[in-house]
Amino acid sequence: MKLRLRLATLVCLCGILSLPSLAADVSLEVQPASIVVSSSSFTAEARVVLRNSGKETLRKVTLSQFSNDGIKVEVEKSSPSNVAAKQDMVWPVKISGPGNAHFPGSVIFEATYVSASGKQHLYIPLALQTEATQKPVEASIDGTLDAVSQQRPGAVYLLVTNNLDVPMDVSVDHKVAQTAIVVSPVTPFQVQARSTVSTKIDVTTASRVTPGVYPILLGVNAKWDWAGRKEERHMTLSKPATIGVFFESELLKALGVPSFLVLPGCLMVFAFEFLLSFNLMGLKDYSKLPDLGVSSPGFWILSISLSALFAFGYYAVLKVNYLQSYGVDDLRNVWVSSIPFGFLAYYGIARYSLMWRNAHVPNSSDSPITILQKLASNDLGIVLPRVSLGDAALFGFVIERIEDGKTMLWIAPRIIATWQAGATAQQRAALQTEMDGNRRPAEIATILHAAAANVNVSWDTNGVVPNPYHAKVDALSHRRAAELIVTVV
Repeated sequence: MKLRLRLATLVCLCGILSLPSLAADVSLEVQPASIVVSSSSFTAEARVVLRNSGKETLRKVTLSQFSNDGIKVEVEKSSPSNVAAKQDMVWPVKISGPGNAHFPGSVIFEATYVSASGKQHLYIPLALQTEATQKPVEASIDGTLDAVSQQRPGAVYLLVTNNLDVPMDVSVDHKVAQTAIVVSPVTPFQVQARSTVSTKIDVTTASRVTPGVYPILLGVNAKWDWAGRKEERHMTLSKPATIGVFFESELLKALGVPSFLVLPGCLMVFAFEFLLSFNLMGLKDYSKLPDLGVSSPGFWILSISLSALFAFGYYAVLKVNYLQSYGVDDLRNVWVSSIPFGFLAYYGIARYSLMWRNAHVPNSSDSPITILQKLASNDLGIVLPRVSLGDAALFGFVIERIEDGKTMLWIAPRIIATWQAGATAQQRAALQTEMDGNRRPAEIATILHAAAANVNVSWDTNGVVPNPYHAKVDALSHRRAAELIVTVV
């Protein structure tokens, strides 16, 4: 049975990783990040580096570039087109500026690759500027985009400054690395001479997202008339946006769960432990329950395995792979379904083991004859070790096996069998023969039960626990030599 459970756990762990859930950890950088030139006619060299720090091989890796400032870029092809895990790909680039290039300007490099999640894109800007101190137009983004979700949108402000003596027309477009990010369109506007204009840009998300930090690229196009000719500048600004699911972080923090992906299994175990704390159907009477504390390996093995099964079931029913992206609706569905599953699991285990526990596991309401029958079911005799309970100087007999890993033990007072006046010599002799001979608890229980009208079977009340008691192992001390738990008077 243990081997089957281990195999099932391994299959579940492999299954949760086989679903398309997490993209490779890939980054793009340009070296240097900016270039300062003395004039619009120049030649410079740089390189673009794609770093694959994940565990997945990237396929069909290509690099392209674009610029609206008249800057020319030549990208040296790199071979092969695949990037293995923990490897980098480098593209040397040559940048030149004809006499009519606009400054400050920029070049946007776009890397595309194919991973297990499909075709992906990465962007990185290279800023170019002259040594001149005065820029005709300046643009910046003010504000932060933290914890953006569909229910909690974010906003930033685009600031455009016109340093010229003529008005300029400005248009704005955007690019996002995550399709779930929704950026509000910006209506073209005009900036008067020597003025600054701020424009609010709202950012929200789709109903399902993959939480993380993603860049938002804003392309700012400025046009104006200068000395009878058309002038134009294009600038690209980047702003990181942290997107997530509304109320997810607060919920996970309150429960102490590291990720939404393991939340279903954790909720099931929490629900199971909640019912166990009330000892419904006597399941807590068992002394060797597994440690299901949040810090224990058993808790996480069980939670991850249950989460894997839940993910497969969720996809089968709703056709939604929340390992890849999820939203508030999925958070609600997981909450309202995982907890009842935990209750059902508790009921199933308690109901399935009820008959066995009734025959083997002691209970505080058990009679002396019932305890003798359970001793027989557990292959124990009536000669049992005695222990003291705490500082109360109360002793009891250990009525179950002492095993490693048990944090609780059942102890019971001595059993007193007192013959009544109507007892026959045959009944007395049968009990005495068994007590002097094999001392089998099942036979003793049968004899006492048959002579119930003529014998009083009760618990000892002198310096002992009053009835079967489930005690913590740490509270037991002064273990003494084994004695008979049954005394016949």
